[in-house]
Amino acid sequence: MADQVPVQKKTRKTLGPKVTSGCITCKKRRVKCDELHPYCKRCEKFGAECEGYTKAPAAADSRRHIARPLLPNTKVLCRPPATVSQLFSSNQEFGYFQRFCIQNVRQLTGLQESELWSRHVLQASEMEPCVRHAVMAIGALDFSKRGLETGGLKMGQRGSGQVATLEPFETNRLEFAYREYGKAISCLKAAIAQKKLSIRTSLLTSLLFICFETYHGNSDSASAQVYAGLEVMDQYSRQRKLEVVKPNTLIPPPIDDDIVEMFSMLEIQATSWGDKRRSSLHLQRKQDCEAAIGKFPREFKDQRHASRTLNLIGLRGIHLRLSEGNKGIVPSSEESTRAAIITLGPLVSEPQHAELRSVLSMFRQWAIAYEPYLRSVRGSGSNKERKDGASMLYMHYLAMSLWVAPGAPTLDSYYRCHTKELQELVSLSKAMSIENQDFFSLEFRIVMPLQVVALNYRHRTLRREALTIFSSVPRREGMWDATMVTKVLEWISAIEEEGLGDEEYVPEDGIATMTALKVDAENRSAYVQCIQGVRGCQGQTILKENTVYW
Repeated sequence: MADQVPVQKKTRKTLGPKVTSGCITCKKRRVKCDELHPYCKRCEKFGAECEGYTKAPAAADSRRHIARPLLPNTKVLCRPPATVSQLFSSNQEFGYFQRFCIQNVRQLTGLQESELWSRHVLQASEMEPCVRHAVMAIGALDFSKRGLETGGLKMGQRGSGQVATLEPFETNRLEFAYREYGKAISCLKAAIAQKKLSIRTSLLTSLLFICFETYHGNSDSASAQVYAGLEVMDQYSRQRKLEVVKPNTLIPPPIDDDIVEMFSMLEIQATSWGDKRRSSLHLQRKQDCEAAIGKFPREFKDQRHASRTLNLIGLRGIHLRLSEGNKGIVPSSEESTRAAIITLGPLVSEPQHAELRSVLSMFRQWAIAYEPYLRSVRGSGSNKERKDGASMLYMHYLAMSLWVAPGAPTLDSYYRCHTKELQELVSLSKAMSIENQDFFSLEFRIVMPLQVVALNYRHRTLRREALTIFSSVPRREGMWDATMVTKVLEWISAIEEEGLGDEEYVPEDGIATMTALKVDAENRSAYVQCIQGVRGCQGQTILKENTVYW
């Protein structure tokens, strides 16, 4: 047998790890490249032709590829529901909480398409004591009638010298409401001190406090709460934008749309009551509103989108006027409450006039985009509540556009120019006034719009119709009390129309411009001051003042 020759196994060259940098040739050979340009020396020494380098890919948006850590949720995702005994210490507490759920939620929601009260507030009330106590305080209030709440437990009746007293049940109910409101404030302070207050809880509690204060006629306190809430929201939004660009950070959640939209509506009310915020803040708010409007739709498909857009357009116009009207105002100065709806003067510069025209153009675009939706709702088999909501929103469009228009440089640019719109606004207000007979609503409905008719345009017949509507529906809507407004308007109408014949409008030289309005809700009185022109004497004015009671 021939000697067997051992067969040598083929050995494979050991390759290094895959190379991700360097020239194309070195990558194929899996060797380290010296990365000289335009061709590497290593390929030259090896005797190979260097194939050069691949082009670097375009830099992508780094924010899209930042890996964010998945942090564990410290809260139990599925917790057993709290029992009644854990949340309420007495049947009285539980009873008024149920009353809020059954009655007040519906009344506060009104015609809005919102889950603020029915979902957000009720969910927070289970976990947050400050929200729960505020809910019980509001549940003890009666929205269906004025009662004597707006003046405390006792209210002197003007002109009679008598003091009206409450029944024992009513006294206990109001005492409970005030006690729970005090507990809500204490719980809120404790949560702030312990740094356990989330932005959501803070804003929901603020909305409940605003509701409680406006019901009692404390509009100064309520408007201060609105401005404080808006400032908290602005700070949170700025901080959230900073967190977005930071790597390895958890981005805070956005604020719920229902909360944002409610504060937008309340800001419109608060600015109509009186706004002393600095001019620079109004400029910033104006820009924010303009940016938030975004692309304008050709046609609105739902009422909520239309409402949100209308409020932003209105706020842009309001902040435009306030940015000029509040120049030189010291925010902390002690002055009589000034109602922006009646004391703002015209805009003075051409750039502002151009922007005012832009805002008024946006109002017209809104009306064109809303008209198909309004027509379809009115002509379809929609329920009455949906039809009323659509009509109410259109009425608010008329009111806000007519409110912003007096920023024009001259009186004849808007005065006597909108009779048709004023008639339509009063007609809608009259129809809507009989739909809801409750004494209180947090949203504005007809009181503020009718003030625009009476105090900015002074159409004599329409102003008398507005006074008739106010008298038939003595309600409070947010910051404004229709009974108080009626007394103020009656006095202003009397001094403006003294000696007039059959003129349709109050003559321009006899207009009385309100310069101060100081309301004492507890005693149901208001100090009113105005400057009136002297008819027939151009440029001459006279100061007039009065105190009205209701």
